[in-house]
Amino acid sequence: MNSDSPRSRTPTPLRDVLLRAVRFLHRHTTWLNGLKRSLGLERLAVSMVTPQPGSAELAEIARTANTTFVRDQIEKFRARGIENPDVYILAAEAMGDVLSCEPVGRAVRQLAPRCRIHWIVRDAFREIIAAAPFIDEVISVGTLSEGYDIFLEKTRNGAAVAVNCHMDGVACTKTGRVIRNPCNPRVNFFTYYNLGTLLNAFSRCAGLPMQEEASVFHFAQGVASPVPSDGPYVVFHCRSTDPKRDWTDEKWNRLAELVLGKGLGVIEIGMPRTIRSNSPRYIDFTGRRSLQQVARVIQGARLFVGVDSGFAHVACALRTPGTILLGRYAHYDTYMPYSGDFAHGDAFRILRAPGHAPAAELPLEDVAAVVMHLTGGPETARA
Repeated sequence: MNSDSPRSRTPTPLRDVLLRAVRFLHRHTTWLNGLKRSLGLERLAVSMVTPQPGSAELAEIARTANTTFVRDQIEKFRARGIENPDVYILAAEAMGDVLSCEPVGRAVRQLAPRCRIHWIVRDAFREIIAAAPFIDEVISVGTLSEGYDIFLEKTRNGAAVAVNCHMDGVACTKTGRVIRNPCNPRVNFFTYYNLGTLLNAFSRCAGLPMQEEASVFHFAQGVASPVPSDGPYVVFHCRSTDPKRDWTDEKWNRLAELVLGKGLGVIEIGMPRTIRSNSPRYIDFTGRRSLQQVARVIQGARLFVGVDSGFAHVACALRTPGTILLGRYAHYDTYMPYSGDFAHGDAFRILRAPGHAPAAELPLEDVAAVVMHLTGGPETARA
């Protein structure tokens, strides 16, 4: 990593303020949405913080990234005669990000088979990673800020191997505190999706070679599906944590009618509830549920249909056939979050809104045609 590059220096307090301004403008606020769209405030704020990188700059970021940071730390321990150092992985939020980082833990284990891996994660997402066999300890925290403090304390002055999977400049969703990652600071909110999948970006953030393999969802012992075994079903996940990624309620309900009319069940997960159906084949599984149980529901589905979210990453990790609805996100006209061969196969379809539009503008007819086909119906359907 070229630490002398102006763009790789630690951001100034002013830049931190501007980063927070961008995230405020990006946050869903009903009364602001029309104003933001009409005036282009969000893109203006992004351009104030940093110019959008061109292809040459992105190539330079990829070429100059420090991909030996983790290995170099491990080698320093070995030079001191310590073959099994402690490793602290900070991958605390959000659900999809934590699951996307699962191959990072496996890569660390391969670099140091006898090390002790401690994974710092928010309480809400502990179930995503707690059963992974390569982890020695899961440290649950209430906020990313709390996890970051533990991470800094445990790795200070080289006391343990530091693996920070969070982008430089990311803000804690609870406290607003900006998190620093000096390993590869040019991989940040403004560049990360231009560098590939989430796993690609987080590998760079941590200081590892780019990882390509799919994540694996690890079940705890004894976790069974809560779904009655009375026929095939399709899982719907209609709401992400960022409404900019969402489809419309009207289209979701119409799609549910088509799937139910085909004789299949529909199980809705996530929150809040979107589908308004009185069909006995509709099951409302929204609300706060065990993530392990929800994963079993996804695993047993004939098809997962959802917006870009943590549950979409679960479907990919479980190799459940899926239809994922994508559109423009923030300043990224197109992006691809998912890793592994399965995410690019015929059974896992990425549908993009036309003309770089938001996901909400995906036509119902296009989604219905793919869903009918992947559930064993005709390739076209009248919506």
